[in-house]
Amino acid sequence: MRDSKVRQALVIGCVITACKVGDAIADPLISYPGTKATSMGGAFTAAPGNVSSLLYNPAAMVRPDFVWEDAEGEIQTQQQVVSSLEYSQSVQAAAGPTGDKVDNYMLGMAALTPTLSYGFMYSPIWEVSHGDENAQELDAYMVGFGWDISDRAEHGEGLFISLGASAGYLESSADWREDEEDDYSDEEFFGVAGLKARIVDTRTFSFDLGGSYRSEATFDEAEVFDVDGSMDSPVSKQPWGLPEEVSYGAAMHYQGTGYLVSLTASHRETGYEAVTTEYDDMETNSVGLELGLAGGSLSFRSGYYSSTSDAIDSDGATLGIGFNAIREHGELSLELAFEARENTIAGGEDYDEVLSSISMNWVRSP
Repeated sequence: MRDSKVRQALVIGCVITACKVGDAIADPLISYPGTKATSMGGAFTAAPGNVSSLLYNPAAMVRPDFVWEDAEGEIQTQQQVVSSLEYSQSVQAAAGPTGDKVDNYMLGMAALTPTLSYGFMYSPIWEVSHGDENAQELDAYMVGFGWDISDRAEHGEGLFISLGASAGYLESSADWREDEEDDYSDEEFFGVAGLKARIVDTRTFSFDLGGSYRSEATFDEAEVFDVDGSMDSPVSKQPWGLPEEVSYGAAMHYQGTGYLVSLTASHRETGYEAVTTEYDDMETNSVGLELGLAGGSLSFRSGYYSSTSDAIDSDGATLGIGFNAIREHGELSLELAFEARENTIAGGEDYDEVLSSISMNWVRSP
């Protein structure tokens, strides 16, 4: 059997991001952590995974691109340990349903290999504010793993198939009135199951398929209080949280001399209920494009997504750029992302949103 050489990399990432905004109750498109995923329009179901794949598709954490056969016929593998810290804040471009501001951050770690990958993360994926006060918050705690069931890392070729699963604990709290006690708090459990397959793999071109299912974790008793300044009387009770979702997608990668082109696409079907309206199988189509230059030192990204339902239609365009500088003891990377989003509300006021993000990562090879 051929000898295997293993190259290990330690990746320490600090991410500072700004994410989507909107009516935190009525908006089923929760901003997932991940600057790269956001800059590619959320088309991340079949894309190469990282910590944020715990929410998108845990099977994508297993990396088929981390194993290859060199010119001498020896199988080479790579491993990465990724630690990420992310901060996000939204900016609303035009008057929306509540005028809320949404903040979140993410702290996580993932060990990425071509055989068995695992990770964990903590993220207040939604912190909705009125003025300087946090009014409503969703905290997610997740652990998950993915594994290669095709033994591709041993042979260095052939069909690659990985499975993945993650479990999450979602905690909800609301404090709409100006006092020191929460008006509401609750918790739920949810899970994500995923699959990814690389069905075409040559030295220059690869094609991946992926799919995932996320179970529902919603809360039925959250009270929304009047936001005219008094916030002293409840106006409605309505569910919110993480809706049930099915997602599937594809990714194509072409490796040229000194550059890499990646094209990703995904389709999501989301069920959600808010106030008196139910988002029954809200459909979201996303596409993303990435161009890596100078051996990965410079990357340009863009994306587009469109969501449709009986209650709300959303269209968004994204742009991103990444820099990677090699230092004596590792690599330093910087990523930027921008998004513009237009929301059309059935029977309500339309509004626009904007996003900006910056992420920093330190990659060390011991």
